[in-house]
Amino acid sequence: MLLRVASSIYDAMVKVVEAIVVLCAGVMVLCVSVNVVARYFLNVGITWIEEISTLMFVWMMFLGAFVALRNKAHIALVFLIKRLPSSMAAINRYVVLALSGVFLFAMAGGGVILVNNVVGFGQKTAILRISSGWINASIPVSALLMLLEIIRITLSGENIVNITEDDSPAKEAQ
Repeated sequence: MLLRVASSIYDAMVKVVEAIVVLCAGVMVLCVSVNVVARYFLNVGITWIEEISTLMFVWMMFLGAFVALRNKAHIALVFLIKRLPSSMAAINRYVVLALSGVFLFAMAGGGVILVNNVVGFGQKTAILRISSGWINASIPVSALLMLLEIIRITLSGENIVNITEDDSPAKEAQ
């Protein structure tokens, strides 16, 4: 019962993160489009729009890495797992999960330290003058989300990526 409730909460959180990624992408495309039109017709760049589009891009990319991991399509893991010997698939799975977990734990810890330092020093963005901590917060947030997903994958026994026969390195060489 408790596991089912936790799974439902996690699935709802994933939907929220996916919606945030789509929202960030939409805002970024809108900002860049407005700036392109302003440069083309008005011969002027709107600097605060550039800052917003950068903020959206950073959050979209970091949260997008979580979405890719959730969908078993994270490019770095696909690249790595495709090159490991398939004869040791069971061992490879746990090695990749363990290394990913350690990396994400370190990334989350380092991200928290970075955000604390940036906020502590009062570092602000150049144009909007908002705390740079808002941009840097994407690092520990995404690392913690990916760490949760690594734990979920480990406990569920699922594959970490979807690789078909067509994805094998031998097929790529042909």
